[in-house]
Amino acid sequence: MEVVIGRDDFLAQYLSGKRDFAGANLRGISLSEVDLSEVNLQDAYLAGADLESVDLGDANLQGSTLRGADLGGAFLQSANLKGADLRGANLMGTDLREADLGDARLAAADYDRNTHFPTGFHPETAKMHLVT
Repeated sequence: MEVVIGRDDFLAQYLSGKRDFAGANLRGISLSEVDLSEVNLQDAYLAGADLESVDLGDANLQGSTLRGADLGGAFLQSANLKGADLRGANLMGTDLREADLGDARLAAADYDRNTHFPTGFHPETAKMHLVT
């Protein structure tokens, strides 16, 4: 895996127009409240990342590792999370409507009554934790 990309370097590249970060190592990065809609983070490593209230609408996160990431209040409508590893992630208040969660690993991920899932998705079946 490549060198970890830091927040400042990532944001500079993103703000200059780069949208393809496929395979990037962004372990532990803090990008809370940033608009990253339509970014390509396929197969990226985002374990432990702070993505609270980030906009990842229409983003490609297929196959990405988001273990233990904080996605509380994040906007992930229509995002591709197919095969993503979200085990132990914070999904409280996250908007996942119309997201593709096919083959995503969600065991032990936290969600609450404010989390919005795609139609037909059952968090209990995915072994997620309801936080009240």
